[in-house]
Amino acid sequence: MFERDPEYFSHLGGRLYSSATLASGGRFDKVLDAAAGGPQGYARLSATDAASGDYRDGDGRHVPSAWGKWSNDVALGWRPQPGTLLELSAGMGDGSARYATRGMDGSRFRRESLGLRAEQANPGFGLARLEGQFYYNYADHVMDNYSLRSLAPGRERASNPDRRTQGVRVKGTWEGELWELLAGVDAQASEHRRRVAMGVERYRQLPRQADASFTQAGVFGEFTRQLSDNTRLVSGVRLDHHQARDLRVQGASNTRAELLPAGFARWEHTLPGVRACTQASATCSVSLITGSCSHLPTRRSPPCARKKPRNWMWERNVAANTRARGSPPTPGRCATTSCSTTPHPAAPRATSTQRSGRRGRHRLAFRAALGGRCQPGLRPWPQPQQRPAAPADAPAGYPREPHLAA
Repeated sequence: MFERDPEYFSHLGGRLYSSATLASGGRFDKVLDAAAGGPQGYARLSATDAASGDYRDGDGRHVPSAWGKWSNDVALGWRPQPGTLLELSAGMGDGSARYATRGMDGSRFRRESLGLRAEQANPGFGLARLEGQFYYNYADHVMDNYSLRSLAPGRERASNPDRRTQGVRVKGTWEGELWELLAGVDAQASEHRRRVAMGVERYRQLPRQADASFTQAGVFGEFTRQLSDNTRLVSGVRLDHHQARDLRVQGASNTRAELLPAGFARWEHTLPGVRACTQASATCSVSLITGSCSHLPTRRSPPCARKKPRNWMWERNVAANTRARGSPPTPGRCATTSCSTTPHPAAPRATSTQRSGRRGRHRLAFRAALGGRCQPGLRPWPQPQQRPAAPADAPAGYPREPHLAA
C-alpha cells in the first residue's frame, strides 16, 4: 500500500508536470502528472510509460533483457466542509520483460487497484485528526517461454499466478505543544491462485486453483516528544497476528499462525548549520550547508506559518527526500532549512538507505552539499516556483505555507 498526500487548491486552478527521457539501449521513459480543482475538490491523473531494448555485450551480441511497462492512476477528492476529505482512487498497469538467465519470460505483469480514504480534522475526543483507508489490489502475472522468444513447436509452457489483496486501516492523531501521539489498527487478507498448462495460451482454458491464503491484523502506536529545538525522541510499538494457510495440503498441518511484537526507539538531534538525523536505526540524512540557516521547525518555532503544522515530522522527511534527489533547499518553508547560498552542484552523493516511518518505507540518501560558487561549465540549481499560500480559511489539517510546484 502506497500513500500520497491529497491535493489542495485555494481557488480554481491546476498543475502539470511532464517529462521524457531518452537513453542508449532503446530506453524511452515518459511521465505525466496533472491535477486540477478548487477548494471543494480536485482530480488527479498520473501516467507513466517506460521501455528498454536488449542489452548488447562486449562482442556485440544481443542479451535478452528488453522490458516495457505502463501505469495509469486517477484520484478524485471531495471536501464537503473544512477539515473533511473523501478521496476515491483507482489505477491499473501492465508490463513485460525478457530474461536471459531463466527458462521463461514475464509476458504479463497486470495490476489493478482501488482505494477509498477519509480524513477528518478535530473530530472530538481530543483527536487532532482521524483517518481511515480501504484498499484493494489485484495482480495477474504470466510467465511463458513463447511470447517473447523463439521456440521449437511443441515445447510451449505457461504459468499464470494471481493474487488478490484487501485491507483497511484506521488511525488517530493526538497533538500537544511538544508531543504527538499516533495510534491505530489495520488488517489485510489475500489469496494466491495459480494455473499451469502446456501449449500456446492453453492455460486460459483452465480454472484457477487457490494454493495459499494470508491474513494479518495489528495495532500500532508512535509517540514523538520534542526535547528541545534541535532534539526529539521518537518511539513506537506494534503487535501483529499473522496467519498463512497452504491450501495444497489438507489438515491442520497446513496452517501457521504467529503473534509478532515489534518496537523501536530513536533519538534525533540536529547540529547547528548541519541538516542531520542521528538515530538508532543507523539511517542518516545529512546536508552540509553554508550561510544563514534556520533550525528544524518545532511547535515553538516562530518562522512557521502556523502554530501546529499538519505533521512536522512528515514534512521534515519530505524535505530530506527532496534534497536526497538533488533538489535545492526550499527557502521560506516550514520544516525546511533556509539558506542564502547555492549548494555546490558537484557535491558527492552516497548510496540510499531504508528507514521505517509512520508512512511505511522512506528512501533516504545523503548529500554533502558544500556552499560556494559553481565550477566553470556547471549551472547552479534553479530556484523552484512557488504556488500562492493557502488562504486563512483553508480547511483545517492542510498546509498553509507555500507549496513547491510539482
